[in-house]
Amino acid sequence: MNPKTEQVIALKNDGWSLRNIANEVGISVFTVRSILAKQAQPTPDIVDTAVDAYPDESVPKAEVKNLLSGLLAEHSNNQLRAAKKKYVDQFNRLIDEWLDNSDGCTWNGHDLNMFNDSITRLKKDLFEFCEGLGISTEDLAIFQNAAEIKLVFMEFLKIKDDVTFDFDDELYGIIDSLKVEDFDDPHTGVDLLKEIEIA
Repeated sequence: MNPKTEQVIALKNDGWSLRNIANEVGISVFTVRSILAKQAQPTPDIVDTAVDAYPDESVPKAEVKNLLSGLLAEHSNNQLRAAKKKYVDQFNRLIDEWLDNSDGCTWNGHDLNMFNDSITRLKKDLFEFCEGLGISTEDLAIFQNAAEIKLVFMEFLKIKDDVTFDFDDELYGIIDSLKVEDFDDPHTGVDLLKEIEIA
């Protein structure tokens, strides 16, 4: 277990709110929820205590135990699926925002910085989320594609104050293909810096 995960669990056990934990550890509230959801897998002691307290003795204890374990595991899995979906939706919305504003639109330095800040925050949150769950970001499309987009915007910010986006159909398709359907989609290896001409 990594130190941030241990700190999150310790603070939660001390009664801290999710927001206060996030501020203290330096991660997003969403990542705190994800870490806690992963740790919410039922322990034998918790399930056994609940089984022993179950009032209806006509139901076999093994059946009650299996039911409780399944319900707790399903709840934890649902929270994890919801967290992953939120990241996928957020990432795909950022790509849509870029593409929707790419048909001859000029972005000034402020626009570029705002988008760069959004992709930077998302990339940081994704890293913390994955780190908290022990997921490698190396082959994860959502993380690697966010990193590619960030590199492109860093180059725009270095070179120009204003950038006019006017993508042809091929480049539009390449950028659109960076979207992910599922959080666990594998990275396809698109080198966006090679595809976009920055002058």
